[in-house]
Amino acid sequence: MVSAVNGNIESQLNFDYALTLRHILRNNGYDAVLTRSQNTHRVPFAERTGSATPRDLFISLHFDWDRGRKLIYYANNRHQSLRLAECVDRYFQSNRILISTRSPHGGLYIDRANCPSILIEVDTITNATNTREARIAFADIVLRGVQDYLSTTTQRPTTTTATTVVPVPAPLPVPPPRPQPIPPAPATVPITTTPIIVAPAPPAQQKIPFKRVFLVDINNRTKQLDIERASIVGDKLYIAPKGYVIED
Repeated sequence: MVSAVNGNIESQLNFDYALTLRHILRNNGYDAVLTRSQNTHRVPFAERTGSATPRDLFISLHFDWDRGRKLIYYANNRHQSLRLAECVDRYFQSNRILISTRSPHGGLYIDRANCPSILIEVDTITNATNTREARIAFADIVLRGVQDYLSTTTQRPTTTTATTVVPVPAPLPVPPPRPQPIPPAPATVPITTTPIIVAPAPPAQQKIPFKRVFLVDINNRTKQLDIERASIVGDKLYIAPKGYVIED
């Protein structure tokens, strides 16, 4: 769509944001592909989704008109599309995720994609900021959403936006380890050893977390004894009553 509000042209905003998103995705190991290479012509809807495969993620970027709002639509033909939308909105925070059939058109071209597909209304044309910082911030949001989605699914896709397709590279095969030759056994050498006697460690001292002791006689009468410290070492109990001195 080519519409302009306050000097902002929607097709140029879409293309600039998609270029930045492609750059961020590629820098993080994804094979991101745009559905158009320049902002000079309109790509028919059928051609936008035609290159997507089941291993892809299709992400369409749009800027709504001046009375619209940020939101994410998800394709109604695949349940993974909703999961992808939820992962992206975790960081996009539009708090408005709608199925494509709730769009003003009753459906969207992302429904034709043969893979998980979403359409992001990035912002309104009126509020849009086409600066490098704003584009990178948005691209980082989508990247984190894609990473979250891939971490919870066995799918290894490619990503496309309607201005983008991102194939995820398959891992390179790991060659099997080469067998290592077994070295010959060394000649037997008699060794005289000195026996080592290991003395048992002294019993650990266990501190007792209380400050009073009650003495009990044969008639079950008790007497409180204030103590400064007490500890158990092995099978021995050591008590230091306050002010108590052992006479020689």
